[in-house]
Amino acid sequence: MNLTAHLITNQKYNTMEKAISTINLMPSTSQEISKMFIKLKEELLSGNEDPLKLEVQLKGMEELIKKLRSDDDIKYQMINEGMKYPDKSFEIYGAKFTKTTVGVKYDFDVCNDSEWKSLKHITDSYKSELKERENFLKGLKKDVVNPETGELISPPIKTGKESLSVKLL
Repeated sequence: MNLTAHLITNQKYNTMEKAISTINLMPSTSQEISKMFIKLKEELLSGNEDPLKLEVQLKGMEELIKKLRSDDDIKYQMINEGMKYPDKSFEIYGAKFTKTTVGVKYDFDVCNDSEWKSLKHITDSYKSELKERENFLKGLKKDVVNPETGELISPPIKTGKESLSVKLL
């Protein structure tokens, strides 16, 4: 059964089948991902598939992935499983895992270093002033003359792309 047919027949997840079965149908190697991308793109550009439906499905997958990756119990299980491998790096399921330390933070406030405190204060002050100035410049609708320097100040150039935002109901 292909992925689309599987998803259609299991839209509300048959209680007799494990939820992981649907995930197992998804590509998990770079080669499988490339093949699926090409196939999905061809199907979408052919005009036979609704791009908005795909967008809703992608949004659903993103939200599911975000929830799975942010769940502390799941993270703990994955890290625990990875720790069973003695080497810093190991390969399994067509992927390379590397044990790393993430989210390292330093609290310099406890160092009691007056030079650091002084530099931090100056930096914070300049960041605040810069943000204020940027907000002023964002509000400009046309060129203005700086009365103190005589220079001509232009509004910033705003760039961006059109997009659709989607929220699942």
